[in-house]
Amino acid sequence: MTNILDYAKYYAGRGWDVFPVKPRDKTPLLKWADEACKDEAKIQAWWTKNPNANVGIATGKRSNIVVLDVDAGHGGNESLAALVREHGSLPKTVTAHTGGGGKHIIFVHPGIDIHNSASKLGQGLDIRGDGGYIVAPPSIHPNGKAYTWAERPSLAPLADMPAWMIEKLTAVTPLEYPKGEQETPGAIASGSRNQVLTSLAGTMRRRGMSESAIYTALLTENQVKCVPPLDDKEVSLIAKSVMRYEPKAAPVMQNAQRLSIEWAFCKSILDFPEMVTEFLWIEPAQFSDPSLSRFWMAVQAGKNPAQAALDSGLLVEIDKAHSNPLDVDRYAEQIQKYSRIDRKVRAGAQIQKLAEMGDEERIDKIISEMAKETNQSGSIILQSTAEQLDAYRAILRDDRQFIKIGIGNFDAQIGGLERKKLSVLAARPSVGKTTLAWQVARNAAMNGYRVLFLSLEVSAISLWRKAALGVAEVSSVDVQNKKVPEATLQRIENEIIPELVRVYDGSMYVFDTPPFDLSRLERVILQAQPDLIICDHMGYVKHAAENEVHRLGEMMKWAKEICKRTNTHFMMIHQLNRNLENRERKEPQLADLRDSGKVEEDADVVIMPYRPAYHSDDKTVMRYNETIVYIRKNRDGALGAVGLYMDMLHQWFYRRDEIPPNYSSVRLGD
Repeated sequence: MTNILDYAKYYAGRGWDVFPVKPRDKTPLLKWADEACKDEAKIQAWWTKNPNANVGIATGKRSNIVVLDVDAGHGGNESLAALVREHGSLPKTVTAHTGGGGKHIIFVHPGIDIHNSASKLGQGLDIRGDGGYIVAPPSIHPNGKAYTWAERPSLAPLADMPAWMIEKLTAVTPLEYPKGEQETPGAIASGSRNQVLTSLAGTMRRRGMSESAIYTALLTENQVKCVPPLDDKEVSLIAKSVMRYEPKAAPVMQNAQRLSIEWAFCKSILDFPEMVTEFLWIEPAQFSDPSLSRFWMAVQAGKNPAQAALDSGLLVEIDKAHSNPLDVDRYAEQIQKYSRIDRKVRAGAQIQKLAEMGDEERIDKIISEMAKETNQSGSIILQSTAEQLDAYRAILRDDRQFIKIGIGNFDAQIGGLERKKLSVLAARPSVGKTTLAWQVARNAAMNGYRVLFLSLEVSAISLWRKAALGVAEVSSVDVQNKKVPEATLQRIENEIIPELVRVYDGSMYVFDTPPFDLSRLERVILQAQPDLIICDHMGYVKHAAENEVHRLGEMMKWAKEICKRTNTHFMMIHQLNRNLENRERKEPQLADLRDSGKVEEDADVVIMPYRPAYHSDDKTVMRYNETIVYIRKNRDGALGAVGLYMDMLHQWFYRRDEIPPNYSSVRLGD
C-alpha cells in the first residue's frame, strides 16, 4: 500500500467504518458520525477529492473495536505500567504509534456499551468506544510525524479487552452521598475513593464544618468503606482542598429548561462553527453544566468545535441535541439571563449573611455593584496557586511551548518563540523584515506547527512567488523579462510548486484580503487555530483611533490578549522611524520604533535586523548580505545579537558557515 486511500480501503475491508480527516489534523472533513462507512465507492470519492486527507476510523460497535489511547505526554505510559503491575500484561493485539508519541491499543468490542472516557483508567489513558473515533496510520500528526503500526492489523489478530478493564470502564461511580447517612453502607472501590471522599468533604464544608471536623469524618469513612483505604496524608489533602469554598455557598441554579437551552446553543455551534466569533462574549462560567462549560472554554480558546466536543467526550451527546440555528441568538441571551440570576442568588445569600451580622455598609456596596453589572455577563474564574502550578508542571517538558524558528544560532539565543508571548520584528523598509518573517513562518510550518501569516502589505501570491523562485534561485525580474530558461520554468511548475504544496498545505495559511480591521483579523485567527501568528505589518491594520500612538497601543493590547487567549505566539512586524538615518551609527535601537511608547512597552521580545550594506554608499548589489539581528528586548531572557547572511537570490537567511567562502565577491546575477 502506497497511499492513504489504499489504507482507508483496507480498513473498510476489515469491517471498520472510515472517513476523511483534514490533512495534518485530527478534525473530520464531514459529519463522520453519520457518514463514516465501509463503502469503497464513497471512500474512493472522498480521497479523490482530498488525496492528502488523513484517515479516521469510527470506534465502537459499528466497527466492533474499542481503543485504549495512551497519551504519553500526560502520564499515560506510567498509568498503563501501574495497571499492568496490578492486573498483568495486556494481550498482544493491533497497536499503532500516534504521531504525538502515544499509542492506540485496539481490542475487540465486548458487545456492551463502552463509551468514550478520559482518564477513567488512569491519568493519560483515554477510551475511544461507542461514539468515538481515532486517526489511523499512515496519517500525519499536526507536528509532522506519521502514525505507524507497531502491531499491524494484517499480522496481529485483535485481542479481547481484558475483563478487569471492562469492569473499570462500566463501573457506576457514585458522585455524591445523599443527605444523611446511607442506609446500606457500601464499599468504595479504589478507582472512586478520591472522588467520593472529595464529594463528601464538599457536602460537609457547605454545611459549615471546619477542616479538622471534616478530616476526622473522612478518616472514619476512609477506614470503614474504602478498599483499600487511602493514606491519611491523602485524606488530609482532601479536607484541606475543600476549605477554599465558602460554607453554605449558594448553588448554581439549574433546571431542565436552562440545560436544554445550553445544549441547543452548543449544538448550533457544532453544526455551524463559523458562528463562534459572534458569541465569544459568552463566558464558560455562564453554563450551569460543567461539561458544556469545558467544551465552550476550549472553543473560545480557538479549538474547532468538533474537536472540542470530541476532546470533552461530548461529540455524540451534543450532536443528538435538538436546536434551531435560527434561534442561536435567543439561546445566547437566555444563557446570559440565567447567569445574571445566578449572580443575584449568590449575592442574596451573601446579603443574608451580612444582615445577620448587621453590616449595612457592605450590603449597600453589593447592591451598588450589582446595579453596575446589570449589563455585564459571566463570572470571573480565579485559578488557585495549585492549579496554576499544575498547569506549569504539565508544560515543563513540552518542547512545543517554544516554537523553534529553524535558524540555529537564533534559536540558541532566544530559545524559540514562546506561546502566549508577543514579539515585534522591526527594521527600515527593504532591510529584509518580510523575508526573515516569511522564513520563520515556513520553518515553523515545516516543523509541524500551524502558522497564520497575515500578509497585509503584499499579496499571498507574492509570498509564494518569493518561495518558489527562491528555491529555483532565479529573480522575479528575470522571469518577467523572459530571461529564465524553459527547463527552469518547467521545474518550477512541475517540481517546486508541487513540493511546496506537499510541505505547507494544511500547516501554512496566508491571509491577504482586506479590510484589515481588528475584529475581522480576530475572526480569521480563531478560524485558523494557529500556533504562530505573523502580522506584516502593523501600519496596515485599521483602527478608529484619534492618533497613531493610540492606534498602535490598541493594536498591541489586542495582540497581547489574542496570543494569551489562543495559546499562540504573535509576531508583529513594524517599521522604524527615520531617526537612525541622521545618525553616524545606523544600528537600530528601541527608540527608533515608530511611535515607540506602547510598542516597546507591550512587546515581550523586540527583534531588529540590521544590514550594513543598506546604508552603504556602494550600491553594488551583492548576492550575500551580512545581516546582524539584534535582540533589543527579551522580557525573560538575555539581550544580544545574531550574525546571519541574507541570500538575495534565494531569499533566505543563512549562518556564515552555510554560504560559499568567496561570498564577498559574488554579485547578484553572477
